Amino acid sequence: MPEISGLLILAYHNIGEAWCMPSAGPDGVTVFAEQMNQLLRSVEIVPLESALYSLFAGRPLPDRAVSITFDDGYRDILDLAVPILANRNIQSTAFLVPGFLSGNAEAWWERLGRAIRCARASYVDFGEQRLPLHGAQDRMRTVRTVEESVKALDHKARVAVVEDLVHQANPAGEYAHADLFLDWQGARELVARGVAIGSHTLDHCILAREDDAHQCSCLARSRRLLHDELNVPAEMVAFPSGQRGDYSTRLLHFVASWAGVTVAEAAGT
Repeated sequence: MPEISGLLILAYHNIGEAWCMPSAGPDGVTVFAEQMNQLLRSVEIVPLESALYSLFAGRPLPDRAVSITFDDGYRDILDLAVPILANRNIQSTAFLVPGFLSGNAEAWWERLGRAIRCARASYVDFGEQRLPLHGAQDRMRTVRTVEESVKALDHKARVAVVEDLVHQANPAGEYAHADLFLDWQGARELVARGVAIGSHTLDHCILAREDDAHQCSCLARSRRLLHDELNVPAEMVAFPSGQRGDYSTRLLHFVASWAGVTVAEAAGT
């Protein structure tokens, strides 16, 4: 493993199989356990929240500091990952989406992935492209093409495009959000098992694609719901998509104010 200075944050999503991330496969649990064993031999695993406070305060972190996180709230975080982490005394953080927990929103990428992989249609029309669905490789290529393109849209438009493609694909069976993602009771079990909780926005919108008022409202409402339902401060935020153009410096300052810290970052969007 290369040398690490500062803090390396590992962002996991699902551990087992998922419609949009099939590469995890049946060996996902074994691979994850092996990765945790390797980390224990090679680095210093630190809780994310305390590590961030140390960084803001100018206190040094241990050499080769690494934090373990999970985005989105996949059910297998609780079912598969937490037992592995508990057996190794590893602390982690889960960034949750209240809309997913309540069932008021769905993970558009998984809904898309299932529809395309289970499609009865032989193609879908996406803008000016006709995307083939003849075999497994065609289908996953179509999922990736759509996935990257719709990230440029606002949340409402993104969901509408996905719904149109689901209709075109005419998949066998129905998508079941609850099979893949935690509900509020599952989130409470995460807290009871010692997993720290942060926000991943209210409905997994990519913030920079939304208007200014919605950006702050989305973050504030997410934090309030996590606090009220789980009795946690929820001061940490992971921005969906997570590229530098997907959030602004203004939002960094907005989130940092919750914890009473300041952020030094010049670039913004």
